[in-house]
Amino acid sequence: MTVRKQKTAPINESQLAAVLEYRYGDGQVYLPRNAPRNLLSEAVQRGLVDAEGYLTRQGRMFLASHSV
Repeated sequence: MTVRKQKTAPINESQLAAVLEYRYGDGQVYLPRNAPRNLLSEAVQRGLVDAEGYLTRQGRMFLASHSV
C-alpha cells in the first residue's frame, strides 16, 4: 500500500494575511475550524508565526503591509 500526499494549491500572501487576522490580545493565532492547517504551517515556515503560535515581529510587519 502506498500513501499519497494530497496536492494543495499554492498559498498566496492574501491567504496568509487572512490567517494572521485570527489573533487575539495575547498575540496567539487561533484558526477557525474550517481554515486549512497548511496555512498556519506556511506562516510558521515564513517566520510570521513562531512555533508556539504567536505572531512574530515579522508577522506584524507583514500584516500591516497587507491591511486595507
